[in-house]
Amino acid sequence: MFSDLDALMEKFECDTLVVYGESPSASPELAYLVRAAIPRGGVYLKKRGVEPLLVVGGLDVECARKGVVKTVKTYADYGLRELQRRFGPGRAWAEFIVAVLRTEKVSGNVMLAGRSDMAQTVYLVDFLRRRGFRVIGTPKPSILDLCRRTKDEWEIKRIKEAGRKTVSVTRRLEQVFEQSKTVGGKVLYDGKPLTETVLRKMIRAWCAEEGLNLVEGFILAVGQESADPHYVDEKDTPITEGVPVMFDIY
Repeated sequence: MFSDLDALMEKFECDTLVVYGESPSASPELAYLVRAAIPRGGVYLKKRGVEPLLVVGGLDVECARKGVVKTVKTYADYGLRELQRRFGPGRAWAEFIVAVLRTEKVSGNVMLAGRSDMAQTVYLVDFLRRRGFRVIGTPKPSILDLCRRTKDEWEIKRIKEAGRKTVSVTRRLEQVFEQSKTVGGKVLYDGKPLTETVLRKMIRAWCAEEGLNLVEGFILAVGQESADPHYVDEKDTPITEGVPVMFDIY
């Protein structure tokens, strides 16, 4: 559970947890910890036994404050723009993380989490170690994996809500087929041919309306491809009478 975070940090000998992502939609770990829709993402810093800190862009401060992290600061507080001017975007991000850790007086074992480019992560770990920080890692399951295995009440509520919204999207897809007509074997919706691409656009729009964040996407397959449970291609196959359509949303 989320409430077990400090205990798990102690178990894994983690003194400070740093989680970052370009947005909560791209980083489920960040979304889990901040519980706020932050368009451009941010950096979450949690020292064991201390209330967490969230660092975001100036435009995202109000969005960040709607979440559960009480202390919100901005990139400007740690001089990100000046670092970008001096070092360029790649190194500037690493220098920025160093600035955050030093300003917040981080010491001991530091653990990184979140989803980002592998090369960027390797570079950041190496950079931090060369600057004197002790960066550690753990095999799966990670601290956050273990946190999410059991649920607090707010998590149960969110899961139920996500389930309700997912059922709503699926029902709307069913209604499209119910309202469609067949002409010469072709399936028409509102008088126009129904295809994979048309259905995908509908599904994405419905998910957006419901506020569903599909980190791993969904599967929509027609005909022979519907037998593949891991189908990932996006063809514009026409929907035809008697041909199976497989929809998997998770």
